[in-house]
Amino acid sequence: MQQALSQYVTVYLVVFLFVLSPHLYAQSPENNPENTLRPLRIEKDIEISGALTDPAWHRAPSVSIDHQLQPNDDVKAPVNTNVKVLYSKKHLYVGFICEDPNPKKIRAHVADRDESFQDDFIGIFLDPFGSNQHAYEFFANPLGVQMDGMRSGNNEDMSYDLLWQSEGAVTDSGYTAVMKIPFKSLNFPRKKVQDWSIQFLRNYPRNSRYQMGWTDVSLDNSCLLCQNGDLVGLQNIETGNTVELLPYAMGFQNSSINDPDNPSSGLD
Repeated sequence: MQQALSQYVTVYLVVFLFVLSPHLYAQSPENNPENTLRPLRIEKDIEISGALTDPAWHRAPSVSIDHQLQPNDDVKAPVNTNVKVLYSKKHLYVGFICEDPNPKKIRAHVADRDESFQDDFIGIFLDPFGSNQHAYEFFANPLGVQMDGMRSGNNEDMSYDLLWQSEGAVTDSGYTAVMKIPFKSLNFPRKKVQDWSIQFLRNYPRNSRYQMGWTDVSLDNSCLLCQNGDLVGLQNIETGNTVELLPYAMGFQNSSINDPDNPSSGLD
């Protein structure tokens, strides 16, 4: 009887952990203060430059991209990266300061949109609803060339383009880059105070392709977005509808030779 009861308890615990573990597994690190950032609100929008020259950047809180995701998610990032965040009523601003021990090895090319993934670049995953299912992706190389898309689970759609601004500048100690994202380009809950899920990223291609993140991401966890940090306290931001005008022109001409037997007879 005692042996049967022991087996029953063991089976019950296994079933209980099996049911509970997906919920524990999918939780974000939001309870960790190290993974929470409250951005600085500015009253007037600013013009961005790759060098983060506006005085508002000096007052902005910053976090560090300290964790390596690839090739080894158990070690520290090989280079230093600081991220600063501002916001106004209409825009989100994200500034990256990327140190590099050998700036001459920085990979930065002028390219078409979404074609710079072989370069150095920085980026964010942004999930305004905190659903861990869908996130906007914004990336920029050291020259400000944009790459963007939509993430659904572990799938990416890089044909998804948003309206936003980016600038970058290579420096003697690395490079800097800035994103200016209009809130009207995003969907988010309609409430006075917004708390969003966010991840800051840096790609550093050298002898290996190093990928680094703000939070300590484990690749054993299949839910990448569940491991984002939190961008909290965005107040009274303004959304809207965006209309994009794409003008184009098309021409068509149809001709036949006046005299098929005479190549010099001209076209009708």
